[in-house]
Amino acid sequence: MRKIIEWILWNGEKLGSRILSKIFWPPCSASAIILDGDKILAVRNGDYLMLPGGLLERGESFEDAVEREVKEETGLEVEVLKEIGEDVKKFSGVEKIFTVTIKGGELESSWEGNPEYLDIDEAVESNWRWDRDIEPLIRKAQL
Repeated sequence: MRKIIEWILWNGEKLGSRILSKIFWPPCSASAIILDGDKILAVRNGDYLMLPGGLLERGESFEDAVEREVKEETGLEVEVLKEIGEDVKKFSGVEKIFTVTIKGGELESSWEGNPEYLDIDEAVESNWRWDRDIEPLIRKAQL
């Protein structure tokens, strides 16, 4: 069952977003870089990692979306510090990436995966969803 869910998340979302973005709307998303010293928080889902984040809901700002999504995916309450990047994905709209500060909460898993802190060196060498190059984002977040 887990393999089916992983396939849907990895492939199905790509296919779905390609169709939906052409017909209905260009979905926008927001993601967070959360650093703790020489570690980065990632959400592990099977064989890949992802930044906590996700699609904006109708009428929601990028900042509100990233705070909501981090809470849903990691259990952590965060506050946006600054925007460090923007990416226009070929088939799934605009993504804005923010640094955030943790205000509260406890790490907990969600249907998206298991949040975990990884050494930055390990994270840079890992398999990230959508083939994300995480190293430049980490460098920007460290400034």
